[in-house]
Amino acid sequence: MRRGTTPTLQITVTGLSEIEIQNLYLTLEQQGVVMEKTEADVSIDSEVISATLTQEETLSLTAKMDVAMQLRVLSTNNTAYASNIITVPVEAILKEGVIPDG
Repeated sequence: MRRGTTPTLQITVTGLSEIEIQNLYLTLEQQGVVMEKTEADVSIDSEVISATLTQEETLSLTAKMDVAMQLRVLSTNNTAYASNIITVPVEAILKEGVIPDG
């Protein structure tokens, strides 16, 4: 992912469509910077969870370092699931700051 952009993260979870979700957390962490997306922040289509980050969120990350991501889900029957932790490289930009509207 590149700093200052608005990437949509897509995570495919085999068997997700069979789980009745009670609670969901998508957590991103890099050097003490933690971002958390909940079920209200994501869209779920069958077995794919999509979450979009803001410019501000990606600008809070440091370039040339990986960001760690993990998905945790609690089902309505109180079964807790956690994905493997994956890492994604963070790429630099030349012009800092948020690109304003208009």
